[in-house]
Amino acid sequence: MSSRRTPVAVLTAFLAIVPLTIAGVAGCGHGSTSGSANSDVKVTSVTHRSDGKVVAAITITNSTSDKHNYSVQIKFEENGTTMDVATKIVNDVAGKGTAEATVTSNRSLAANTTAGVLSASRY
Repeated sequence: MSSRRTPVAVLTAFLAIVPLTIAGVAGCGHGSTSGSANSDVKVTSVTHRSDGKVVAAITITNSTSDKHNYSVQIKFEENGTTMDVATKIVNDVAGKGTAEATVTSNRSLAANTTAGVLSASRY
């Protein structure tokens, strides 16, 4: 009997380790203040450009006392259906401070498009 592992066994072992590695990396940084920050981000307005793209203005209010960077995903919806998602990185938001930014859709969308926070992470 051979001691060589089959490709399936190697893949299974790899897939068992990956979630643990990712969880360890996600926990790095500023302790318990890192992670989900959806409640820190608000869409303050939505405008439509002449090229059909939609621009969402956002305000980030850092609810922690430490400076953080934010990764924000905005969903653009038409009649409740997500039509596009765009990501914005906002760096160096001061502890207890605010920052403003805009997030632009990746393509032209209908005039009735709305925008909302899909996800936000601070790190």
